[in-house]
Amino acid sequence: RLPRGLRFDHIRRLTLRNMDLSEIDEDFLSRFGNLVELDLQGNRLSTVPPGVERLRHLRQLHLGRNRIVMDGAGERRLSALAQLQVLNLSRNPLGYAPALPGLRRLRSLALNGTSLNAVPAQVTWQAHLDLRDNNISQIRMSLTDLRNQIDQMTVHDNPLDAVSEGLLDEASGGVTAGQRGSASYRHGPIDDELLECWLGDGPAATASERRTWWHALHAEQGSSGLFLFLADFARGDDFSEHPGHYRARIWRILKACAEHESVRERLFLQASGTRTCEDRLLLLLGQMEVAVQAEKYTSNLPPAAVPGKLMALARGLYRLDEVDRIAMRHIDQMRAANNPHIDEIEVQLFYRVKLASALDLPIEAETMHYEAFAHVTTRDLIAAQEQVLAAESPQALITSLAQRPFWEAYAREHYAERFAQVNAQSLTLLEASEKELANGTIDEWLFNQRSIGYMHEYQAAERKLLRTLAAELYQRLNP
Repeated sequence: RLPRGLRFDHIRRLTLRNMDLSEIDEDFLSRFGNLVELDLQGNRLSTVPPGVERLRHLRQLHLGRNRIVMDGAGERRLSALAQLQVLNLSRNPLGYAPALPGLRRLRSLALNGTSLNAVPAQVTWQAHLDLRDNNISQIRMSLTDLRNQIDQMTVHDNPLDAVSEGLLDEASGGVTAGQRGSASYRHGPIDDELLECWLGDGPAATASERRTWWHALHAEQGSSGLFLFLADFARGDDFSEHPGHYRARIWRILKACAEHESVRERLFLQASGTRTCEDRLLLLLGQMEVAVQAEKYTSNLPPAAVPGKLMALARGLYRLDEVDRIAMRHIDQMRAANNPHIDEIEVQLFYRVKLASALDLPIEAETMHYEAFAHVTTRDLIAAQEQVLAAESPQALITSLAQRPFWEAYAREHYAERFAQVNAQSLTLLEASEKELANGTIDEWLFNQRSIGYMHEYQAAERKLLRTLAAELYQRLNP
């Protein structure tokens, strides 16, 4: 046992992942009084650890991939964590979802792969529910209620009946059945055929190395989202039209994951996100590449240097977005002129590669196969460079940073009190409506409508705060 009185209040994040732990000593946990994040994923815990309820500052609790069965004691421990924002209970045989209406700051509740049979009835008002890969067969909600809640939950990969699938697709805005993003969509298999598809034809030594990366990553806990993305992408039109181009991009990502643990963890988390079944594949690919760049930009840096690097990356990404827009306008002009040979990938690559140095674009070196098909002149490139630099402004760069997931992750971690203030304003309104409901001044229908309005206002206020924080950073870097 540790000496009496020994404390670790200076530690804010504690990770005890994949350590084969069947229990966590309550006295041990109590010594970390200022924890904001606790990661106990990949162990053999059978209950929510006793003592966790004393961690009053905890904002993130990760209990995924354990053996936890939910019970009353576990619910009470979780309910005591008033500051909790992220709760991950995925891949546990819970039995039932915990009722946590008192956790007013909770914004993400992961219940995927927990053998649930129904959508939980009692959830906190603003949390996003991840209910993927469960045993839910029916959605017992009206279309109106479902439309109000559809953006706050993800129910893909459940054995839903046809009526529920149709209801979900209609609530989502009329998604076509069977298409990616619909309730009836099924992922492709992750097997040797998929690996061979991504390997393609190439040198034996390269293929051998890539097989090693593939199998090592596939064996990692938490990698399933990334490989489901690869299975989906391989079935898409973009890959079938330009397999070589996309193979190169994917293997750069997988190489980075294989070589850098921090990149691997970031990508696994992003690829397993709740939106990955709904967003467009090309968008997801771009987001993964940006995540790799963000991790490479900031790894091993002193904390004081990170904000400047994030702003530099946001500037590079803004310029890259502008270059891509110019390339698309060039393609549109070629179509209008009835040009018989248009290769969108080659046009985009030409602009990117030729302007990479001049504009300091955050891209990896790429090989062009058919430069002549790009139909881009030196005059076009000079004009594009001038347009990008002329359009660049403080507001454009602030907007670029504010919309990036890597900035949101950084801001939530380093400006938690500012986000808490935004949350408190929404909670004050919600609590006032709860009192009116309890007193009979308003009915449940009006209360629910108000709650939905408060949630939307809260989300808008958070977006505004992200931009405000980005603007403040820009001013500090450019006094």
